[in-house]
Amino acid sequence: PAEKDIQDLARQRNEELKKLSLLINGAKTDADVDPEMAKIRDLNHQIESREQKLDSDLKGILSPRQRAKLLVFEHEFNQRIRREVAQRQLARNGDARALRQLLRQERVRNRLLRKLGQSKSSENK
Repeated sequence: PAEKDIQDLARQRNEELKKLSLLINGAKTDADVDPEMAKIRDLNHQIESREQKLDSDLKGILSPRQRAKLLVFEHEFNQRIRREVAQRQLARNGDARALRQLLRQERVRNRLLRKLGQSKSSENK
């Protein structure tokens, strides 16, 4: 339920961000933009509060290390999903150069992560 709540709030926030983008690119005044920014700030606060409540709820179930692993996993998973979506959009739009650059960056990042993992495992021995 917490994840669903957070997703719904994030979806609402993203819709409001689209509206804000249209407002700032249109012929609207600062008075029109301010309430929209307040809505977005409120949604961001609600998301953060729900995430904190979820973490508190998990304290009785998971150890601090397990909660930390969950937090890191969710962050990395969301980053991977964003990259994948961006890559697919670029491929669909036929921007092969940008797609190759993204793939190159991903390979470099993976090599660095492997090296970091290898150096940490050798430190632990």
